[in-house]
Amino acid sequence: MPYAIDIGIEGKKLETSQREAILANGKNILVNAGAGSGKTFTILAKILHILDQKLAEPEEIIVVAYNNKVANDLRDRFGKLTEEFPDLAEKIKRVSISKDKICPDCNEKINQTLHWCEKLNKFVDRKIHTFHSYCYDLIKKNENKQLAKFLKGNEDKLKELKSSKFVIGNSSSGIIEVPYFKIPTINIGFRQKGRFLHDSIIQSGCTILNIKKSIIKANSENFKKKISKMKLYFGNGFTSRKILNIISKNLKNKHKLLNKKFSIN
Repeated sequence: MPYAIDIGIEGKKLETSQREAILANGKNILVNAGAGSGKTFTILAKILHILDQKLAEPEEIIVVAYNNKVANDLRDRFGKLTEEFPDLAEKIKRVSISKDKICPDCNEKINQTLHWCEKLNKFVDRKIHTFHSYCYDLIKKNENKQLAKFLKGNEDKLKELKSSKFVIGNSSSGIIEVPYFKIPTINIGFRQKGRFLHDSIIQSGCTILNIKKSIIKANSENFKKKISKMKLYFGNGFTSRKILNIISKNLKNKHKLLNKKFSIN
């Protein structure tokens, strides 16, 4: 039986390495590829191949992307494959389901992040997620409203942060998380004194004049250009592995571990 992926996807043929990655069998498959090498295209083809060869049903597929931009791109591009592969159209619709699309079961327009299907009398899961949206859907379905609201709020904050000109305040998030977005942080006061600071952090006094000067600096093109090239120091994606290695090493030398005792009055 010929593979659907060999016909071509989005008007393009698969490269040999992409085809090998898609056809590889195994529980855990790692694909290491650089920017612009066609990772998203390969993921689209992989999902299509799974559906085409009946290796899984749409309900058994979960795709988790790093951010909303990639997740939306995957949904939109995969949804458009219904025209190229009409025999798989229904399955493709179930995988690419999302807000503003039509529910394949009740034919109603989906107007919420997580859709309640009246016909099935249950939530219809999205299949392509960010880490936040996947957790949000799980919690929402289980009616933990407080935690669901917290995760949804975090995702909204990240969207706002990406479009922000600068962050101002004296919280730890401005010092630790914000630099990874290459956005200026104005840190007011001395609450964070003694902590390591990236080049994107502008230390400001508490007077109006101090704060005005800091805002001018944060909005200057020279400063934005400088921090766009700054080195990031709080991890390179292997933090968990480093922590585990350190713990493992010290567990072999228990006498070197420090016991910190607390007293409660």
